[in-house]
Amino acid sequence: MATLFELGQELLELHRQMTDAADSNAELTPEVAQHLDQWFASIADAEAVKLDNYVNFIRQLEAEAAAAKLEAERYAQMAEIRESAVKRLKEAMVRHLDETGRTEAKTASNRKICIQKNGGKAPLRIEDGMDLAKLPPVYIKIVRSVNTDAVRQALNAGEQLEWAKLGDVGRHLRIR
Repeated sequence: MATLFELGQELLELHRQMTDAADSNAELTPEVAQHLDQWFASIADAEAVKLDNYVNFIRQLEAEAAAAKLEAERYAQMAEIRESAVKRLKEAMVRHLDETGRTEAKTASNRKICIQKNGGKAPLRIEDGMDLAKLPPVYIKIVRSVNTDAVRQALNAGEQLEWAKLGDVGRHLRIR
């Protein structure tokens, strides 16, 4: 069976031949016209079958992707449950060491367990409801960014901005 590309090329060639005949005002003989009709019908049927196969394969892949997503969600839930269990078990071990006044212990298989401080900077706690206007400027960071809504509105209104342009909207294939 011909590829979709090959079928497309044959359809374009058939269209070209028919257009050439029409442009030159040449009449097709009944035999040539019948041959072209048969050729067109066979190509059209082959294209329809090929497109149908593409659609079926796309639907199969969509179903497999959906199943894989569901399975991934299930695995993510299992991972979350296990991570939560690990956190609770570690908290229980820390609580036990704290209650016994220790910061380290050894297991029966000679593994060392110890409590240590986290690295990095100490957490910074800013009071809720703090008024920025009352702070000295050294403690305020101003973040500036482009107002994309205003830029889009200006461009849509016909304003020319040398530093901004509207891009092309993408396109996709819809199968019904």
